[in-house]
Amino acid sequence: GTDDVTDLTWDGKWGVSYKLTDGTTETVDIRKDGNVKLKWRIDWPMRWNYEKVDFEPGGKDHSTKGGSFDTGKQICKEVYGFDAPTYVMYDFIRIKGGSGKMSSSSGEVTTLTDVLEIYEPEVARYLFAGTRPNREFAISFDVDVIAIYEEFDKVERVYFGEHEVNDKDKIKMSVAYELSYIGKIPKTIPYQPSFRHLTTLLQIYECDVDKVIGYFEKELKNNHDKTRLRTRATCAVNWIKKYAPDEFTFTVQHESQVTLAKEEKEILKILAGKLEEKEWDDKELHEEMYILCKNTDFPIKDFFKVAYNVLINKDKGPRLASFILEIGKERVVKLFKSV
Repeated sequence: GTDDVTDLTWDGKWGVSYKLTDGTTETVDIRKDGNVKLKWRIDWPMRWNYEKVDFEPGGKDHSTKGGSFDTGKQICKEVYGFDAPTYVMYDFIRIKGGSGKMSSSSGEVTTLTDVLEIYEPEVARYLFAGTRPNREFAISFDVDVIAIYEEFDKVERVYFGEHEVNDKDKIKMSVAYELSYIGKIPKTIPYQPSFRHLTTLLQIYECDVDKVIGYFEKELKNNHDKTRLRTRATCAVNWIKKYAPDEFTFTVQHESQVTLAKEEKEILKILAGKLEEKEWDDKELHEEMYILCKNTDFPIKDFFKVAYNVLINKDKGPRLASFILEIGKERVVKLFKSV
């Protein structure tokens, strides 16, 4: 009924009659008109009976003493003559950084489409399979996305015996992985591209997924590996464009946007010369930068800031040595020599 209804009666079969404050009266057939429904606490056990439900999870708010499930159990027994379904309470799901619990009634809803833009299907399932139902958890869209991918990859390595944990944790993680995986689990561990590394490479390659797949081409064993890489890279692109914080995003410059002092220009040009001397790995290059700063009496903190200013027009960025090598020596040398 509504506030306008002054009289509501049921004929014991299929007719419900009502009278409004303006004197209007009407009788509707609940089998046909579709505008009559039971109150929630009665509707829930009615559906259990109609659908012959054996198992029913419910939110924390429905699970309190005297809540919807308590009254539903009583209605089941006294009205329908059967025991209520086996019940499991689940806690609230929050959106990280949101204002509260995910709730359709409040409009605070994140759709599955939203989640799958950022998470691989298996990782999305792991958010649930890896958490006890009675624990509150958050679906994160901030920097925690990186940690969630790293956690899933660790669980996958544990399942395939490539990461050791105690027996209790191995059983727990293996079950969570089996519940998370879609389709038949492969016999060997799938390729695990680091989500963090992908976000760096994608920004270097201006979010060109095909170029990033080409970067990893030699490491891919089969089509499954390539499919996972493409899926994860696409998720990383979506995260960069929609949710990554400003301090995490960057654009590699085509020409320097900053004005430098004489000594700042000189140290970058020296580094450019060093880069041209040989093929470096990131450890050697990292050590060489410290040696360079020590020999020129240039503060290392200031050196990093100057390098990032020229490369991405920011004061901070990814680990500099590996970042330079991933951008490409030729491109970095050209930038450093042009200042």
